[in-house]
Amino acid sequence: METKFNNANVEALLRIAAGKLNMKPEVLRKQLESGNLEATIKNMNPKDAARFQQALKNPGMVKEMMSTAQAKEMYKKITGKDPV
Repeated sequence: METKFNNANVEALLRIAAGKLNMKPEVLRKQLESGNLEATIKNMNPKDAARFQQALKNPGMVKEMMSTAQAKEMYKKITGKDPV
């Protein structure tokens, strides 16, 4: 099943994430699109960077995080659909 993201919501999410990482949204977008997250991780505080790297290595952890009410609500806001 293909999910269509609301462009305005994706842009808003990029701006928020980039602000927290002290970088420009365009730079974050390019890093995410290229799959090169090293520079992004360097901008995170060490605790968040370690947690993020753990999540990348452990799909079960991501699944567990996405099962929270907050994650489901964020997914719904971004996609306009209930999570599967």
